[in-house]
Amino acid sequence: MIRASKQQLSLLESNLRIGGQVPVVITARRRREDLPENNLERQICDFLAWRGFISTRQHVGLFVPYRVLRQLQCGRLETESAARNVVKIGEEGIADWWSARPIISPGGRVQDGPWMWQGFFWEAKAPRKKPSAAQLAWLDRRRQVGLESAWFNQFEPEDRTPPAGEPRDSHVFTTWFFNYEMSCAQPH
Repeated sequence: MIRASKQQLSLLESNLRIGGQVPVVITARRRREDLPENNLERQICDFLAWRGFISTRQHVGLFVPYRVLRQLQCGRLETESAARNVVKIGEEGIADWWSARPIISPGGRVQDGPWMWQGFFWEAKAPRKKPSAAQLAWLDRRRQVGLESAWFNQFEPEDRTPPAGEPRDSHVFTTWFFNYEMSCAQPH
């Protein structure tokens, strides 16, 4: 499957309608692992893995199966038929990550489960960036039903002044996480 944005899909459809060859434009792009958001995601995933969390990437978007693209290219499929094969995964604004781990009591063994678990949804953004309105609404809906959710644009506090609100409102991952851990350890 090949992931395509709504704009890319409409461009593909318009190109197929006119039947012409579109020149390929090659742009210089940075490697994915060099992007600031990806660095933050890797730091957070590694930090959580070391503490027993399993982090799962939640994919979202429009996808076109490769077989459909091949059939279009060979002329064995019409544009309208191809459009019916587009797969939409996830919902708008969904957080990029879900992290969870079992809460194993002292002296307990993994095999003795099932255990209660703790988990949270999270979104990472490049420094000084914020989630879209749809992402903020999605995270807020999860909080309203009792699920933990947060977004981060920095791993450690470094040169940043502390937020005016609660530490749980921080968009610095370590500040938020250690406060989250303390709240999970307290009996409710």
